[in-house]
Amino acid sequence: MKKPILTLLTAISILTGSAQAHLGWTLDDCSQKWGPPKSEVTDDGVLAYYWNRKNYGIEVIVMEGFVNCICYYSGSRSFLASHIDNWLAASASKGWEVYDDGGKATIKTWRNLSYDCYAVFKLVPGTKFYRLQVATNAYSDLLKAMAKGSLQ
Repeated sequence: MKKPILTLLTAISILTGSAQAHLGWTLDDCSQKWGPPKSEVTDDGVLAYYWNRKNYGIEVIVMEGFVNCICYYSGSRSFLASHIDNWLAASASKGWEVYDDGGKATIKTWRNLSYDCYAVFKLVPGTKFYRLQVATNAYSDLLKAMAKGSLQ
């Protein structure tokens, strides 16, 4: 079921042609758009790729060859907030709804049941940077499994 969803997301990203990353892109798609990643870091075995833009940074997590998580970072809350609608639409064209995440330290959260993904806008703890994270539920499941220590 994951592969058809990612294929659909890739097709949508090609049609929209926006400057943002898209769920379902490959690392090559990202590199063609922004050049080679500025840095490559590992976080508990998950590779993250990062690019610097004029007013923000972009980080992507690739799982099984496809982008499953996109994070946009900026020191300006208003800058990120002014781009959220476009970035959500680029990641999954329709179906976003605001939802209550149970009181976590977030500014706003969304879910998209049509594309099996979610988005979180928050201040990154211990920093002065804001982050919009758009990710598949498969990525969330991976993080949960890592936290439980069930991945080897």
